[in-house]
Amino acid sequence: MPGEIDIIDVNYGIKQIVMDELRALPKEYVMLVIVKPKNYESTILAFMDIFLNDQKLFGTYITTNKPFRKILAKFLEKGIKADNLFFIDCVTKEAPEESVGGVKVFSSQNVTEINVLLDKAIKSKKRGAEFIFMDSISTLLVYNEEKTVEKFIHALLERIYHWKTKGIFITVETRANELIVENLSLFFDKVVRIE
Repeated sequence: MPGEIDIIDVNYGIKQIVMDELRALPKEYVMLVIVKPKNYESTILAFMDIFLNDQKLFGTYITTNKPFRKILAKFLEKGIKADNLFFIDCVTKEAPEESVGGVKVFSSQNVTEINVLLDKAIKSKKRGAEFIFMDSISTLLVYNEEKTVEKFIHALLERIYHWKTKGIFITVETRANELIVENLSLFFDKVVRIE
């Protein structure tokens, strides 16, 4: 099929695709990445490898899919340095702010609190956030109404534009979320589908 990419070495292939897409973007942007479930983890690892290891950026990672400890363990296993990363953990039950191996963690399962925690994370770094990464819009849709998620994403994008930074949002491609992903895609500068 035209436009379809045949990836032989998935990890190398996805990182290369991500790098090619990022090169074409301005310094500040918001990107929606739609992935098949089988490429979800590899896509996240590719972005983090580029941002944290290659470009040495400061960022905030909003996890709605797995507890930050599992994500951090995977990063360490793959050689991804997370020293310049804040986590906002929306999976783990609310816990006080903590620091794990130099990685600052904020925790909340309340969608409306995420913006407050994000402000706090941004202000606590000297260089602010050079990127904000959300690992799963599709998970938010499981636990929240579509309109709530849409309003939340829109508010978050406004903040990202205000902070003049990069914003990357991942969503897993499913039939159930096709319509909302299509509606949300209107808010983004770039929409990438990784088959």
